[in-house]
Amino acid sequence: MKQDAESIIEFADSNINFDKAQMQALYTAVGSGDEQTITTAILEAKQSALKLVAEEGGYKEFCNYLKYKKC
Repeated sequence: MKQDAESIIEFADSNINFDKAQMQALYTAVGSGDEQTITTAILEAKQSALKLVAEEGGYKEFCNYLKYKKC
């Protein structure tokens, strides 16, 4: 799971206009190694991504990348 989460962070950093605090939350969650913490951070990132990229149509791409189909 940690490797998947790290690739999600790379994708978010490159493709989503998250601010430093949002990216730090992802880094901290992955660094914790706790599956529940990582899952929660990813779900929160999805909510943030929706707000940031809904107009551009990138939200579905982000969700598909995360491998979560219930977006």
